[in-house]
Amino acid sequence: MLMWSSRGLATFEIAHKSKTGGADKGGAVQETRRIDLDGIWKVASYEPAAGDERVYPQLDGLEWIKATVPGAIPYDLIAAGKLTNPLQSKRAAEAAAWVAQGDWIYATTFPFDNQETASSRVYIQLREVDTFADIWMNGVFVGETANMYRVYRFDIGNLPLKPTDNELLIHIKGHYRMVEHMVPEAERKLAIDRDSRGYKSLVRRYQRGFAVSLLNLGTPVISIGIGGSVEIQVCPEIYITDYHLVTTILSDGTAKVRVEADISKDGNEAEEVTAEALLWRDDRQQPEATEAAATTGSQAVVELSVQNPRLWWPRGYGEPNLYNLTISLYRSGAMIHTITERVGLKQVDLVQRLENGRKTFFFRVNRKRVYVRGGNLVPIDALQAKVPKSVYRRMLRLVTNANMNMLRIWGGGLPEHPDFLDLCEEMGIMIWQEYFYHSTTYPDYDTEFMAEAEREAIDVVRYMRNRACLTLLSGGNEQQEGWDKNWWKAIDRFYGEKLINEVGPRVSGLYAPEIPYIPNSPHGGKWSQSPVEGDTHTWGNFYNATKDPQFVTETCWNQQSYSRPETLKEAMGLDVNDFSEPGWYKKWEEVTGLRFISNTLYSEYHDVGSLRDYLHVLEIEHHQADYFALSMLRTRSSSCNGIIYWPLNKPGPLFVFGGIDYLGRPMMPYYAVQKVFSDVLVHVYRDVDDIRIVGSNLTSQVVSGSLRISHVNAKGHLLGRWEVPVSMEPANSIRLFDIEGYYERIIDRTDEMIYVELTVGGQTLSHDALYFCPLSEYNVLACQIDCRVERITEDSWDLELETHGVVKLVDIRADSRILLSENCFSMIPGVTKRVRVTLLEAPLTRETRLTVSALDNPCTVNLVL
Repeated sequence: MLMWSSRGLATFEIAHKSKTGGADKGGAVQETRRIDLDGIWKVASYEPAAGDERVYPQLDGLEWIKATVPGAIPYDLIAAGKLTNPLQSKRAAEAAAWVAQGDWIYATTFPFDNQETASSRVYIQLREVDTFADIWMNGVFVGETANMYRVYRFDIGNLPLKPTDNELLIHIKGHYRMVEHMVPEAERKLAIDRDSRGYKSLVRRYQRGFAVSLLNLGTPVISIGIGGSVEIQVCPEIYITDYHLVTTILSDGTAKVRVEADISKDGNEAEEVTAEALLWRDDRQQPEATEAAATTGSQAVVELSVQNPRLWWPRGYGEPNLYNLTISLYRSGAMIHTITERVGLKQVDLVQRLENGRKTFFFRVNRKRVYVRGGNLVPIDALQAKVPKSVYRRMLRLVTNANMNMLRIWGGGLPEHPDFLDLCEEMGIMIWQEYFYHSTTYPDYDTEFMAEAEREAIDVVRYMRNRACLTLLSGGNEQQEGWDKNWWKAIDRFYGEKLINEVGPRVSGLYAPEIPYIPNSPHGGKWSQSPVEGDTHTWGNFYNATKDPQFVTETCWNQQSYSRPETLKEAMGLDVNDFSEPGWYKKWEEVTGLRFISNTLYSEYHDVGSLRDYLHVLEIEHHQADYFALSMLRTRSSSCNGIIYWPLNKPGPLFVFGGIDYLGRPMMPYYAVQKVFSDVLVHVYRDVDDIRIVGSNLTSQVVSGSLRISHVNAKGHLLGRWEVPVSMEPANSIRLFDIEGYYERIIDRTDEMIYVELTVGGQTLSHDALYFCPLSEYNVLACQIDCRVERITEDSWDLELETHGVVKLVDIRADSRILLSENCFSMIPGVTKRVRVTLLEAPLTRETRLTVSALDNPCTVNLVL
């Protein structure tokens, strides 16, 4: 039986008399004692003898190196000088394949205090073991793992644990050999090839790792090791194994809350215990609600009533309020176990049909309609399952700066770390959580595989269900679409359908019925990509942005970009200055396995004389594609109730999509998303000969202000101006102003543009620019950007920018990771731009150099912050 608490236990110090008649909370309390075994281990390559399963490993003659847990063996080998960084080149990636194909032994020793454990129960718990492993404690076989998505917990209470030098061995087995017996049948039925991608259907680990596109090095880079935590748990004889909190009713200033506590009694099943649940706030001395219920079974149900509850709200709709929930067990009036967790009170609904019968797709949280602005989060590290909390915090600062309120943990990813989920709850970031199936067929004809799938689904739901941020459960990513579009030819049925249409809804309905479930993403209509039903992955050509979808869960416009030069240097050891000679792209293809991308669709930039120029061109193209398509979805798709950008972050240094590069540097596409996801947005476009300005107001209030429209030439000379009052009711598509027939007055399309500002109380809320030719053809003249900088705090500054002519794209960069309140925008004379600059982390040097540059203009301002 597993203990599902994912957060640390807290000490309850509120002065409170127990409803059970037992001791005050200030008395002795039995909590689960945890011995953290994370840290430095040792690891060695291991070659087992034939038939060596569940045989104690032979350790003589092994060559040990230091290992980090949580971690990944490729990183340990790099640190020991025994492996070239597989991210460095195509050749290095191919040369690292042996690491995941072989067996490994992890080893550590630890002390164990046996005091007060005579009546306790002792377990070892492991997370994100990648993937197949045998566990040995003091020479005794403890258990085995076979699934990276599961939490494993084994009873070791009967083992002779010692005060010192308890030996823990974990034998990690090569991925491929463990499923080799399944491959022949899978080749026949699933239409997979006998290569690393084919094994994706059979090995229950990070799905994207099997794909060549992960790093875009022309070959997969697959990791192996212990990606999560290892700990010893000492539990009381009778203890709480799991709980489930559900907000059942919200009405008339009252929240009704049901707490279901699962109890392990270790052979004392008939014994009566009392479970008491308390909800309390950090700023109060008395609990908000407390009730108790007695039980002789393995579950206690406690109903709470909270007056004037502080609900958990997603970002932009209220405060993400959290309570402390304490559940305590009493036997004969004495407390025997207690846990404390952070929880939120909320209800969520997925509305797929309106009262008038019209199909739709939107979320209601606490009965309030929510417009989703989100991103698809992919694992931040290419090889390691988890990253430090500081990296999660940095990523979520980027999320909130981009005005997002939802993240999708998509079917190719991994269960995210408790630290990450804690931060999401605190920041009001909703989570779209999928079961981990991704863009392929699966052996749902195999009874053992399906039994494991059921256990995995239960683990995923129980891990997530008490999180206030959890908003939706989905059966996986793009399996249904693959079947609808015949990605897998010559197979007789949809293998994997049982996972999304049977296992998924059954497990979700049993363990989290209060959370909406959809079978797959995308889903809807006769075909999975219907824009009139369900959610869509709006990929492909720009036309897809015009279909007025109900909800967009992924976006991509056939445009690509790679990480910033600084990131390529840090992650790959690749210096872009080494690719500046004529024919540099031949060397690029040799190193990376990537072909040179020559066609540009949106801006028509072709300056690719060096790798540095090439990277910049791709970034411009990516920005333009994302900005115009997303603006259309936001302001001209009245049915669209949310956009989740694909992906938020690049999962490898050369991954082609994503607004945040592999080491956390926000790129031009990121700032396109940031702008489109603003609370208030204006967008200007040409409709035949008319100029139209539309808007979107996602606040809960009417926005009244002034719309200023300027027609200028490249020198900044004013050719026409309009200023009109506007009032914007809350809506995601609003017609603001038309200038009929004005396009006929444009004489030189390469020299004229229209600039639009929405101001409220003298402050600019949104702005946009309309060019009448591709961005590359606009005739920028030499001009100057005046830049003033003012330090605000130790790590933030304000920039004030002005120009004497049209600047078609301002780009602000730094030699360390920075966050900007805005970037990649047009400027005209007479408009002052203010940009907040914040360091995302301590500068890499004593001084941070900031560069403010204008596209196609020799004007560059260098500042030292």
